[in-house]
Amino acid sequence: MNQPRALDTTPRALPSSAPARHRLMTQPPSPTLVALPAIIADIGGTNGRFAIVARDGSVGPTTVIETRHRPSLDEAIDLDLRPLSPEPIRSAVLAMATVVEGEVIQLTNGPWFAEPRAMIAKGGFSDVIVINDFEALALSLPSLTDADLDPVGPRLPRGAGTRLVIGPGTGLGAAALIDANGVWVPSGGEGGHVDFGPKTARDAAVWPHLPGLFGRISAESVISGTGMVGLYRAVAAADGMPAPLSTAPEVGEAGITGTDPVAVATVDLFCRLLGRYAGDLALIFMAKGGVYIGGGIAPRFAPVLQSGGFREAFLDKAPYHDLLAGFSTAIITHPCPALAGLAAMVLDPARYAIGLAGRRWTA
Repeated sequence: MNQPRALDTTPRALPSSAPARHRLMTQPPSPTLVALPAIIADIGGTNGRFAIVARDGSVGPTTVIETRHRPSLDEAIDLDLRPLSPEPIRSAVLAMATVVEGEVIQLTNGPWFAEPRAMIAKGGFSDVIVINDFEALALSLPSLTDADLDPVGPRLPRGAGTRLVIGPGTGLGAAALIDANGVWVPSGGEGGHVDFGPKTARDAAVWPHLPGLFGRISAESVISGTGMVGLYRAVAAADGMPAPLSTAPEVGEAGITGTDPVAVATVDLFCRLLGRYAGDLALIFMAKGGVYIGGGIAPRFAPVLQSGGFREAFLDKAPYHDLLAGFSTAIITHPCPALAGLAAMVLDPARYAIGLAGRRWTA
């Protein structure tokens, strides 16, 4: 378990004249979404990030727990989180990297699952809410400032309207945040699992060598940590080159440092494919409020993303090149944006219109 670190949930350099819905409350309004103290959690295939929202509305330090270091979510809560709260924890609000449906919510790319009724019966919770992890990430977008963003392409003003977040990590997530007359409406899903085919001659040379995931080529098959080794080996096969690296971190590091030519080509292609995918979703959602790149990979690939290939592929959507040229694109650099989004939802629920039917369990 990593050492706890402070979670900055307060937007930085936010003008005092900003509308109330663009400020994250530091004291809970009445009522809060759930009873406090509450655990908030952003749980992916590799790591779970947790914080505790105290009864006074303050948000405690972030605790990062690798999923392989605890056999279950329940054990992580009991052993690592309950001791951090001076009062009994009354609620849990979880964002998980999966489709949220049914009574047992299983991570798509990880061993943990949540069973809300059992958490209430055995753990003493009065409320358990589970939403998609990228839906939680979308909730943070109104609170992000320029200090939380690293532009990809020109620094453009963030327009009014729908905002979009995508993110390659262990898998590939996507969500939209719709501005509905001053109320934010998140729209989550599993956009990483859409079919993804070749477009350029380079793609056509690489595609036959891709192993795919779940028996097909999806966007996540190539634009994710899970798919990166397969993409690396496919690039090597297409170019008749050796592929000595065996893990995604190795490929990423070698691609950034230039120590392996196949890795360099892989990271460049990865970023171009991410740009193509981002442009497709930007058109689907008409994301005039900007497209934001989250997840664990993008900050490490920032130099390549900003070198031009991402933005070029993003704009290559004739006849809508000029339209997309007005959409900002940026890497999220806030250390825990999904937790900040969950904290905003818990402390100021009137700010959002989010459907919780089938995703909220009460004692």
